[in-house]
Amino acid sequence: SVNINNGTYGTIYGGGQNNVRETSIIATGGQASYIYGGGINANSVTTKSNVNIKGTKIIGMVCGAGGANSTTTTTNVTLTSSSATIPTVYGGSRVATAKATITNVICSGATITNVYGGTNTSNISTANLTINSGTITNAYGGNTNGGTVTNTILNGAGGQVTNLYGGGNSTNNSTSVGTATINIKGTKIITAVYGAGHSNSNTTTTNVTLTSSSATIPTVYGGGQTTTSQVTNANINCKGATITNIYGGSAYGGNVEKTNVKVNSGTVSNIYGCLLYTSDA
Repeated sequence: SVNINNGTYGTIYGGGQNNVRETSIIATGGQASYIYGGGINANSVTTKSNVNIKGTKIIGMVCGAGGANSTTTTTNVTLTSSSATIPTVYGGSRVATAKATITNVICSGATITNVYGGTNTSNISTANLTINSGTITNAYGGNTNGGTVTNTILNGAGGQVTNLYGGGNSTNNSTSVGTATINIKGTKIITAVYGAGHSNSNTTTTNVTLTSSSATIPTVYGGGQTTTSQVTNANINCKGATITNIYGGSAYGGNVEKTNVKVNSGTVSNIYGCLLYTSDA
């Protein structure tokens, strides 16, 4: 295992250049630019990686998986605290060629700007993002620059998130999600919940369930945010939360083929079944 108690580090890897059954990084102090739970290169195959941030200042980012061409089967990233805001977190890796199968990110107190349940461009089976406490600006279930995540699962039990997305966000290549599932059971939402992604994101099915929040949820979209976020089926189910606006579609014109909005309990001020900005809205 790797224990970071003090000092200043550039890049830290949980694994090396050979196969490792399980890696562990526990970061309680000091400062690090990049932390990777997995190994360094193509010779590195890690069955399970564990990264725990408990106070270390992160300058760059935290990644559950490894470096270029490495393979990590399951990643576990737990973020409890940091001496400063963590800029970026990946359940997988920021390196395009790093592979991961199942990723798990648990936010339990840290302050984070961007967290991705997925990875950069590789394909992932399941990306899990759990928010128990802490403050997050943007939470994405998917990838950031391409690739496909078969299932993204976001569970919000506490803490605060400005924008929460079931899908990913890419400025270049299109990234895809098969099924995006969002469950809000207490997390405070500052701006909006999006069933799909932000930009250049394709999602087959979104399932957004809203049980409770520590404050009124301003806006919920079954689809994504921009015109380049495409969705086939969008589903929203309100089961107790207080919401100002529900849109079955997307925010700024991204295509949604079919929307389904249900209100079983809770309080909703306005419900719009179609897109917010389209000619037929």
